[in-house]
Amino acid sequence: MFSLWLGACEQSKAPKSPLIERAEASAGNLKSEERIVFDLVAHPELAELKRGGVSEWPLGGLDSGKIALGGFGNELSAKELDGRMALVTRSRAARFRVPLDEKGKVEIRLSAKAFARGKFRADLNGRSLQVTEEKREDGWVVLTLKSEQSFDAGEHELLVRTPPTAVVRGIGRAGGAFSSMRVGPPGQMDSSEALSIGELLYAEGGKLGLKLEPGLSVRYPIFIERGMRVRGELSGGQASIRLLRDGGRAERVLGAGESGAFERSLEAAAGELAYLEIRAERGEAKLRHPRIIQEKPVVDAPAGAPKNVVVILIDTLRADKLRPVNPKTRVRTPGLDRFASTATTFLRGHTSENWTKPSVASLFSGLTPWEHTATKGESVLPRSVPFLAEILKREGFETASFIANGYVSDRFGFGRGWDFYRNYIRENRRSKSEFIARDVLAWLDSRKSDKPFFLYIHTIDPHVPYRPPEEFLGLYGDTNYKGQVNFRTNALFLEHVKMGKIRLNARDRAHLEALYDGEISYHDVNFATILDALKKRGYEDDTLVIVTADHGEEFWDHGSVGHGHNVYQELLHIPYFIRHPGIKRPGTSLDEAVSLTDLAPTILDALGKSIPEEMSGRSLIPLLRGEHLSAQRFAVAGFMDNWRTITLGDYKLIARPRNRQTLFNLKRDPGEKDDIAAERPLALRALKSVMGVELHRTAFSGGSGSNTRPASRRHAEGKAEIDDELAEQLRSLGYVH
Repeated sequence: MFSLWLGACEQSKAPKSPLIERAEASAGNLKSEERIVFDLVAHPELAELKRGGVSEWPLGGLDSGKIALGGFGNELSAKELDGRMALVTRSRAARFRVPLDEKGKVEIRLSAKAFARGKFRADLNGRSLQVTEEKREDGWVVLTLKSEQSFDAGEHELLVRTPPTAVVRGIGRAGGAFSSMRVGPPGQMDSSEALSIGELLYAEGGKLGLKLEPGLSVRYPIFIERGMRVRGELSGGQASIRLLRDGGRAERVLGAGESGAFERSLEAAAGELAYLEIRAERGEAKLRHPRIIQEKPVVDAPAGAPKNVVVILIDTLRADKLRPVNPKTRVRTPGLDRFASTATTFLRGHTSENWTKPSVASLFSGLTPWEHTATKGESVLPRSVPFLAEILKREGFETASFIANGYVSDRFGFGRGWDFYRNYIRENRRSKSEFIARDVLAWLDSRKSDKPFFLYIHTIDPHVPYRPPEEFLGLYGDTNYKGQVNFRTNALFLEHVKMGKIRLNARDRAHLEALYDGEISYHDVNFATILDALKKRGYEDDTLVIVTADHGEEFWDHGSVGHGHNVYQELLHIPYFIRHPGIKRPGTSLDEAVSLTDLAPTILDALGKSIPEEMSGRSLIPLLRGEHLSAQRFAVAGFMDNWRTITLGDYKLIARPRNRQTLFNLKRDPGEKDDIAAERPLALRALKSVMGVELHRTAFSGGSGSNTRPASRRHAEGKAEIDDELAEQLRSLGYVH
């Protein structure tokens, strides 16, 4: 077996040490056509609105995520109160993000409501603000907050302390509510509510547009790619369009005296996160159908849907170990390389969290971890969460699963919807991929039904304990190694290294990674066996095949080992391949950021089935086909309650509560060593805004994008008892309980 596999490997000598070279997106031989990649007026929630020098922030709706970050790091939630949407704090503390354009003193106007007697207090970055209250007849107050000190341009955090909490009908215990925030220099605003960009939209000739009075400006965050152009039609008054870039650069795209149809290149800012600002200069300016266009590869795909679906998830496989993602990797995977040459590679595939249970739950549910709530060791995936196997079984599919991780088991809510279910860890079966491949082939041969099937295969070879066959270890390390690294006598070895109980020298570290690499190559033999079996049995031409992972693995990239402890790329960046028999784009790759939450809606869309309204993920089928897109793609992820990330284009933001964040350019700095938050304030601002809107959508709005999440979409966290038998089974995989 090994010699046959080795013969399929490329004959070029592998580098002595692993190198990282980011693969570039490739369209192969596909033709390119002009496509919309961002329809600006289709996403008013992403826009920032200014009236003169005053920033306008309506609160409670989807666009308020830009300021409240969807409740991340605070206790704010969206509620309907007194006939309006508002953000309500469950405690006496409400925290808001306040981005400032210029250095200087600050005035903030908040429309607020207290639920008990008392005074409001506020500070900005810990500095006290003067607070005055103007009562209104409807029971709300206008809070005017003024600073005595100047604040720099950039990100700031506003803390508002409310009067004592009280129990409010339909809400529960709460401290206060906020429906509007306006921010600007002192003396430039009245007591009116913040203007919503929805009030500026108009329809004409079946197309939406923006209608702006003089002094109003709207700005959209955009990752600029090569070949991008802005297009629209201007009528009525005069307006200008500028590209706002880091470094204080503001470049004119469209002059104030121009009108009619226009198209302008954004090429000068390629590779940057910038803001496209549209500003009314004179008279009422009407901008019809403003959009960003770009040449994109297009697939002439038939309308037919695949009959079957196969998902292969390789536990703990980091993306940069694979040649389609990192051409300079030393790891040999001829089977996967061959599959990738027939599929589409998503170069920026991301998991939703850094360990198995929440990530696989996102794959099956189309929900983020903070939605499905299965984020802890004892967590059970709630029955109220949509589950792909159940959905497809109801649609007439035969469903089967072969799973080699104890956390993806019936004990934790993953046993639903399967006609055939096997968990190798829970059933104390041999879990190496050669045994799983043998069982999968036997299942395929035993099928008597002509029904379509959904087959989920979850292998675990690259997960600890690393114990590859000797011939595969010999590809990357010393088979005669004698040292501390020993999984055969200590399944918790890696956890003990992580905790500092065992210290490794350079030789030990090299051997540890050689074991991991050997497991990947060993797995590849059995991966190829499964793919070959599908072809030999006549399934290749009518089966959607997806290959991915649940998370990666760290080898001292940021000072530790293993997984489940940080949100850097070595844990979040995963392999992500899709082969759709009706969408012919073999060997091509895409650069857009995508997530495990996108897989369930993608599968349903590919099959022509309806996508449940509550799923938050977005189908990748339009992207695969090369269709028009309403907005740029991004991927969000998290870890427990204290970390959230977003990747958009080349940029990645890691956010923590209390205005702590780091920003990286993944193209220039794939190892995430150089935090550029201070030198790229606009990029930081853009990512926090987009992330905040997405966190609000997934926390309060639901997959449909409505403003309040119905009670049926709120999933109560469940817990399972981890008995001695289950605890021992999980310890065999290196998990500590």
